[in-house]
Amino acid sequence: MRKARLFLCILATMTLSPAYADSPAKFLAGLDGEFKGRGMAILEFSDKEQRITCKLKNNFDETQEELHISGECASTQGKASVNGKLQIVDGQITGSFFSPFPNSEMTTSQGTISNGSLVVSAAFVNNETGNLQKVRQIVSRATNSGFDSKFQSFDNASDSYQDAGSMKFKRTQ
Repeated sequence: MRKARLFLCILATMTLSPAYADSPAKFLAGLDGEFKGRGMAILEFSDKEQRITCKLKNNFDETQEELHISGECASTQGKASVNGKLQIVDGQITGSFFSPFPNSEMTTSQGTISNGSLVVSAAFVNNETGNLQKVRQIVSRATNSGFDSKFQSFDNASDSYQDAGSMKFKRTQ
């Protein structure tokens, strides 16, 4: 089973959901619950989109202002667990919101809420090669029972983020 870097990023970041919130705490609280998602994404070692499905369970701790994320996503390449935590620190959303890439370490993670969407950016350094990879996710509310998520990966050649996939999620409970 090949585990793709972008695949792991996409799988885990898909847990960030409904966007019409007044504050980071209200936004994260709106992510509490169970979700199923389907979509397409470009995986590492490929230039073609592949179908992805996910089942996620999110638990918001109001006292700690933390969202705990767990679940599993799958493609024809295999399955990957999703585990992470988003928290509010000094009014900003921060944290490790997805499983780390193999042999990589997250160097930065930042989330901002703007125009009814959550934009989460992260950077990883590969411990073997020293290469840096930047990814971004934009999450927008689709309906009261779901959300849309768009994934992007930074392309050094063009010095810009490129679309890498999208998913639609529906609340199951």
